[in-house]
Amino acid sequence: RQRQMCIRDRASNDGVLHFGIGDEASVKNVTVHWADGGKTSYGPLQARASYTLRRGEPVATQLSSNPH
Repeated sequence: RQRQMCIRDRASNDGVLHFGIGDEASVKNVTVHWADGGKTSYGPLQARASYTLRRGEPVATQLSSNPH
């Protein structure tokens, strides 16, 4: 599945994407294709959690988790 995000106000860094993965407990891999042509892959990632993905950093930072 692909999602596209466009941040119009370059002063803002609050771009958030939400992905539904059904009943899965995790995803094996998420690949981000950055606007400058670069790409970064992350994973595995747990479901029901929030992550920060930064260009060039190979590890996603988990922000929160919701056990329900």
